[in-house]
Parts: sequence; structure tokens; C-alpha cells
Amino acid sequence: MAEVCLRGLMKKYNHLFLSFIIITLLCACASSAPKAASPLDGILRECGSSLPDALVLGIYGEESQEFITEDPEVILAVIEAMKKIQTAEPVQERVTDSDVLFEFRWKDGKTLGVRFEDRNLVSDGTVLKTEGAGELFALLSAIQEKAKPLSAVSVKCISAS
Repeated sequence: MAEVCLRGLMKKYNHLFLSFIIITLLCACASSAPKAASPLDGILRECGSSLPDALVLGIYGEESQEFITEDPEVILAVIEAMKKIQTAEPVQERVTDSDVLFEFRWKDGKTLGVRFEDRNLVSDGTVLKTEGAGELFALLSAIQEKAKPLSAVSVKCISAS
């Protein structure tokens, strides 16, 4: 009788242990699922290979302003904030008076631009709803304070793709 009771107890513990293993594996698979590709990924990958030498910030609305900074801490903060942005479905209504352009520049002449319209990412002419862009837009006033204003800048936007 003791042997039957011991076998029953061992079966319960085996089932419990196997259940624990299965749940652990399911949680691990769910957390390592690849995230959807963002149009920012290519630009961020490019910025990650070598830090840009300058950042031009263009704020276009009723009054347009442009600033340039060569401060690596500011440039890195912008890149890190962009990494946190997720894109969602396209936005149906377009706003034409609230564009923000971040243009990264390297000394070799390469430039990459990221444009936002009403805090939503513009990618290949499509405006995508963004989530997690609050930190990036919170940096705007800090950049304006630290950066040099530009009176006339030729800014060419390369859309994120």
C-alpha cells in the first residue's frame, strides 16, 4: 500500500514539474518573440555603426526654427529615445503645420533624416501612428537651449524605410 501511495505522489510531482517546465518555456518564447520592424530600425542601425557628427533639428509650423548641435551626448540621447518608439497603423488625417525633422549628419557628407508630423512618423509618404515618442519630444526644448540656431539650412529629408 505504501508503494502505491509513493507512486501516486511521484506521478503528481512529475506532472507538476513538467507543467512548470512547459510554462517556463512558453514564457521564454513569448518574451523573445521578434518585435515588428519599425521604419526607424534602418536609420537607428546606421546611427549605431558610427555616431553622427551633428544633429540638425528643424521645427516647422507657424514659425519655423532650425538648430544644429555637435554635442555627442545630445545626439546619443535622441538616438536612444528613438529606439523606444513603436509604430502602429497609418494615420488617416494629415496635419501640415507641425513637422519636426531630425537630420543626422556625418563628416563624410552622409545625412539621414527622420521626420515627424504631429508627433507621428512619416515613412515613404505615409504617416504612422507612434507610441513611446514622449521622451524624444521632451528633448526638443533641451536641444533648442544647447544647440545653435540656424538662419538658413538646406535640409533634405530622407524618409525612413
